[in-house]
This record gives sequence, structure tokens and C-alpha cells, in this order.
Amino acid sequence: IEEEPIEEEQEEAEPEQPIEEEEEEEEAAEADQPIEEAEADQPVEEEEEEEAAEELNISTQGEQSSSNRNIGTVIRFDCEEFHPNIIPQFENETLSIAMGKLHGGVITKAGLIYMWGSNRDHQLGIGDTNEDVLADEARMITLDPKHGKPQYMSCGSYHNLLTTTKGAIYSWGHGLMGVLGHGSDLDEAEPKHLILPKQGKCIYVEAGIYNSTCIIQDEEDENETYVYIWGANDQGQGGNGTQAPSLIPTLIDTFNKCQIIQVALGEKHGIALSRNGRVY
Repeated sequence: IEEEPIEEEQEEAEPEQPIEEEEEEEEAAEADQPIEEAEADQPVEEEEEEEAAEELNISTQGEQSSSNRNIGTVIRFDCEEFHPNIIPQFENETLSIAMGKLHGGVITKAGLIYMWGSNRDHQLGIGDTNEDVLADEARMITLDPKHGKPQYMSCGSYHNLLTTTKGAIYSWGHGLMGVLGHGSDLDEAEPKHLILPKQGKCIYVEAGIYNSTCIIQDEEDENETYVYIWGANDQGQGGNGTQAPSLIPTLIDTFNKCQIIQVALGEKHGIALSRNGRVY
């Protein structure tokens, strides 16, 4: 009689064993879950790396890729060292260089202009086309010879400014916010001569992201300079005391008699250097 309850307790205890096994299996499954998730994430990381490589225009062999719109900004990179390489067709022949966001250009010692890269906003100046150009197939563009030979070029994100040996200015590319200075926000598919309000020789240009600037040397006094700026001005980056954009070159009166020799433009701000070393 005393042994029967013991047997019943043993029989009741036996069904609990599968429950413990289930709990152990659930715990094991939970412990394994992060590993499975990590394994699932691995292809995504590889995919992101491949996309990044495409955006950099670099293939696995270090050759230039043409699968992205950024084509032509670099001829060749070594994928292990990422070191600069000479562009053969411009070796020992270049006077000035410039780089924009997705395009670049050079002025040769012979006074020729070559452009390459993205042309979706006409920043190459090769006419009304969206054709992208590889660096080793750089396209030559020309100016009106009466304004002198090309001397210096500055590339903004999507537009360009260029000065000549006679002090003339050309601009072309994306015209957003009047950044080209021709009185409108239209694009210019080819270099266009920029008319300035004041006569004088341009000695410096700077193409920013959404605005542009130039320094004009006085015709009578070579030490006297005038600074003009145009384009976006929503944060006062135009320096004229307002926040209104300018579609044509606008004089910054503050710099009169300051003998400014250099100006640099950020996205929403600018900085200027005078001949005597003052910074504004």
C-alpha cells in the first residue's frame, strides 16, 4: 500500500521530461538566432561594398568602370594602394587643372581646353548633349580668340568659370540660381563670355557650389581690385548686405580699397584675403 503512491509520483514525474526538453530546445534556438541573423546580413554587407565600389568607378582589377555616371573622373586606381597615376595625354603639357563634383578639366600650355566626366548638366561645355566622357577621351572645347587664350579655370559642382590672358571671363554648365551670371538661371551648354558691370581685367575666379565670384583689377591702378559675386544668397553668402540671389555679377562694396587678391567659396559662406594679409 505504501509503494503505490511512490509509483504514481514517478509516473506523474515522467510527463514533465518532454517539457524540460522543449525549454532546452527553445533556449538553444534563441542562442542560435543571432548567429543566423549575422549570417543573413553578410550578403547585404557584400552588396553594399559592391555598390560603393561602383560609385567610386573602380573595378576589381583597378581599371576604370563605365557602369556609373561618375565616369571619367579618374583614369586608373590601384585597388590595393590607391595611388595617383599620370594621365599620359596631358604629361608636361598642362598649365592649369580643375575638378568639379563629377567632372574635371585642364588647360594646356598651348591654350587648349580639355574636359571630361559627367555632362548631365552641360558642365563639359561640349554642346547640347548629356554624353559622359572618359578622361582618356577628353573633349576639347574652344573660345572666341578675340578674348585671349585660356589661362585659369575653376570648376564648381556643376558649372565652370574660366579667365583668359586678356582678362575676360567665360562660364558654362548648370545655371541654377543664376550661378553663371548671364541674367537667368538657364544652363549654358558651351562656354559663354560673361559681361561685367565694370571694365577691367579679371585676375581671379572661383566657382562654388551655388554661387560664383571674380576679382577685377582696376584699369588705372593695378593695386586696386573689385570683388563681384553672383548666384545664391539665402544665407548672406553674397556679401552684399541682403539675402536676395543675384543673376548677374554684383559688387561687394565692403572690399573696395581692400586690395583683395583671393576669394574662396563654401556652400553657404565665403572668405577673402587681401594683399596685406587680412582675412575677411
